[in-house]
Amino acid sequence: MSNFFSKTNHLHNKLIGLWKIVTPILVALIVTAAVWIPRRMDLNRAVTTDEIKWIARSSKFYLALNEREYSATFQAPHPGVSVMWLGAAGLLKEYQPHRDKLHEIEDEHNTNKYLRGIFNNPLENLVSSRIFLSYAHLIVLLLAFWITIRLIGLVPALVAFFLIAFDPFHLALTRLFHLDGLLGNLYLLSIIAIISFLYKRRTYDLIISGAATGLSWLTKSSGLFLIPTVVVLFLLDIWQNSHHHTSFSLSNRFSKYVFLFSIWLLTAIVVFVVLWPAMWINPINVISKILISTSGYVTGGHETPVFFNGRIIESGDLGLRFFYFYPLTYLWRTTPVVLLGLLAAIWAFFTNQDLFTKHGVRLTLLGLIVAVVIFIFGMNLGTKKFDRYLIPVYAPLDIIAGLGWTAVTMWVKVKLPPAYSKVVSATILVLILGIQLASFSSIFPYNLSYYNPFLGGSRKAPQVMQIGWGEGLDQAAMYLNRKVGVKDFQVLSWYANGPFSFFFEGESIAIRGHNSTEDNWQNLRESDYLVIYIHQWQRDLPADLLAYINHWEPEHSIWINNIEYARIYKVPK
Repeated sequence: MSNFFSKTNHLHNKLIGLWKIVTPILVALIVTAAVWIPRRMDLNRAVTTDEIKWIARSSKFYLALNEREYSATFQAPHPGVSVMWLGAAGLLKEYQPHRDKLHEIEDEHNTNKYLRGIFNNPLENLVSSRIFLSYAHLIVLLLAFWITIRLIGLVPALVAFFLIAFDPFHLALTRLFHLDGLLGNLYLLSIIAIISFLYKRRTYDLIISGAATGLSWLTKSSGLFLIPTVVVLFLLDIWQNSHHHTSFSLSNRFSKYVFLFSIWLLTAIVVFVVLWPAMWINPINVISKILISTSGYVTGGHETPVFFNGRIIESGDLGLRFFYFYPLTYLWRTTPVVLLGLLAAIWAFFTNQDLFTKHGVRLTLLGLIVAVVIFIFGMNLGTKKFDRYLIPVYAPLDIIAGLGWTAVTMWVKVKLPPAYSKVVSATILVLILGIQLASFSSIFPYNLSYYNPFLGGSRKAPQVMQIGWGEGLDQAAMYLNRKVGVKDFQVLSWYANGPFSFFFEGESIAIRGHNSTEDNWQNLRESDYLVIYIHQWQRDLPADLLAYINHWEPEHSIWINNIEYARIYKVPK
């Protein structure tokens, strides 16, 4: 009998050991699926206007590399180098036999016209580039997830990254061939890694944070806000640990942190220089162009009027009201689950719930809040503002919300009888993750059309937010493609050279400028159809053209998530 119990106990221990091995693998697969699947599906749908520019820049970047004209790898002061590397990989995979023809792409605003002359379906090139970018998002988020587990634990990290994976606005931007989504994820990785370094003092966390910072600079100049963020976190760490190092003088402690900061900064600089060939040739010129461009964004404003909070605001006429631009747009773009999770985190922190008494959790909370506050403050200094510019704060706030919801379930476990406390707490988690999943799945793949139902959702958003970045014009084009003789049609459209022309089989002509010109009137007379986009009538652009067609009845309208995105007019002859 004793032998039987001994064997049973041995088998039990083996199963526990096997479960400990299988669990992290299973969790990694679940998170991989949650991140990867929605960012990989249906990438041949809506195109945004800026993606066309980055396809053109990636083509020129690839040619510069291929011909060893390294100074020509400077394509934009954003600078977007990390995105152009991935775009070049997409070109190499999809169109290697045609790469010499890429010289024909001269004007980034008419990229699709050139691509149609080179390839059968230019949309395939964009999809290929989007796929390579989705690989980058997956790697960065999985690495951030792995580090987050060590900071706050498996279950809170799992909840947090499910909120990130299914965050509609984050998902929308990380499906595009564009800068902002990648910047947001690199920003998260850098912050999480530096917090982990301050918690465990592992050198590789410092290196990971520095490398992610360098990649963020290569992506977009707003990654520079990581420098003051890390400085503040180091200063806070000096202050918090001052009572543990009374034997060391203040100057010695500062010297140590200066050394650590130098390693972090040097790692970022090395990544920035090594991965950007233009920096090998004339680094001073490259840096000066970036800084001049950045100062232009701070003072220059928008090229055209913007619609915000129910008003048309002319370029430069921003005033103090734009200091609440980003907080307000965040409220519109986030989800009820995240907002309630943030409130739960505040409650858990001030009531000293068990989860929030752990040093790793409190340090993570502090680090993420510092990063969010500094980024919002820095972005508010600029006069040129779009809601997507704030994307680096979404994932950190999703993590804080995940901590809040985990604290709620732990509180429920304690307060309810053991017989059903686990079932209730598990049900809460499943419910909130299901609601977050539903927030994006009901409007997929047009997740840019999501607006927080707590503020009125898609019914109220057109009265407050400037809507549309090209989504919906694909449906307008496909509606016209079903007509007989479409290849002989000429259509006058907003965003004609990108979001519309990638799908339209006929000839598309762009509405020029924000004031009507003689070209617009001439093109209208010669066109078969006119396509007007939502933020045209929001901003009254061009005013005289919209006034002229005011009495026209649209033949068809494109609606997404109960928002009218485009109106298609048959032009009377």
